[in-house]
Amino acid sequence: TAFSLEMMTFCAQLARATAVSFSNTFLERLHLAGKTLRTFVDSGGNVPRIGDDDEGRVLLTTWHEPDYVLSVLAILAAFFQDGHLMPPRYITDLRTTLAGSLPDAIPMSDGVYHYPDGGYTVVHGRNSQKKPYMLVMDHAPLGYLSIAAHGHADTLSIWLHVDGEPVLVDAGTYLYHAGGQWREYFRGTSAHNTLSIMEENSSTTAGAFNWSTKASCRLHYIDTTSTAWKIAASHNGYVPRFGVEHLRTVRYNSVDQIVIEDTLPGAKDPLAVTLSLHLHPSCVVHTENPADTIIYGARDTPVLRIATEDSVPWKCQQDGWYAGSFGQKQPCSILKKAADMQPGILIKTTITVL
Repeated sequence: TAFSLEMMTFCAQLARATAVSFSNTFLERLHLAGKTLRTFVDSGGNVPRIGDDDEGRVLLTTWHEPDYVLSVLAILAAFFQDGHLMPPRYITDLRTTLAGSLPDAIPMSDGVYHYPDGGYTVVHGRNSQKKPYMLVMDHAPLGYLSIAAHGHADTLSIWLHVDGEPVLVDAGTYLYHAGGQWREYFRGTSAHNTLSIMEENSSTTAGAFNWSTKASCRLHYIDTTSTAWKIAASHNGYVPRFGVEHLRTVRYNSVDQIVIEDTLPGAKDPLAVTLSLHLHPSCVVHTENPADTIIYGARDTPVLRIATEDSVPWKCQQDGWYAGSFGQKQPCSILKKAADMQPGILIKTTITVL
């Protein structure tokens, strides 16, 4: 998205400089796309990694540019002179220097930002201590059009940032053809914060960019009330193999709690499922007792408490991988819950923002 917006913004800048008129419809859509992208930026300027990212650029300023999305938002803000598009921080680079005068940033308002066509919902909120958080839920198609080349098997996955830090994250991309089996790992369901059955992918791959089956997602319910928001969606990726859908509800429970409920409509027999929560490499896991897992963030302070609502505890495994940049990977921790899920039973996960 950022790469496309960079390209279109440079075209719009060139057109303006040469007195060539772009249509109002084009400019309105460009502005709206920038506003949408801005909602995916947390209070610290971090952006969740969703699907493939090979770090394509129109104007290459440096290798592995960590604040690329922020730079693109800044040039959009300069073009439209709209502080709502300005990210909470940015680094002056060639791209922003060429953009001209940058407006003052207007902070993102708390609330629920729902994109039914794109298939994502973004929530900006605060806990009782006024600590900001950002949650993203994926209820989107697998990827773009028929081959969904750059999609991942991440249906119904979530991302959660707390106080401007990424905490629950996507594993990333790593490599394309050169990745071999790593390409399969980073696209697979087990590398995302969702549920897998028998450790199989919700959509099945057929090469580095193709898919033999694609999960289709359906949004059941959305409540955008900022103090009582709720999202419910399901996908059919496991119907051909196991005869069940995966239904996930994510809701705001109280001042500080986010509740995730997973069920398998259509189940007639117990099924072995695994729930995964991938932690950013800067995070450390502490277990106070078998019922509570405490996650410490990059500032060495507690950011999340994950409660066990049943007899199956969350287990921290050190075998995860996180690709923060294309071609680079590093170890990360994964919280996993593996259980035989009985028909008609839900698995409830309560996450407290500390």
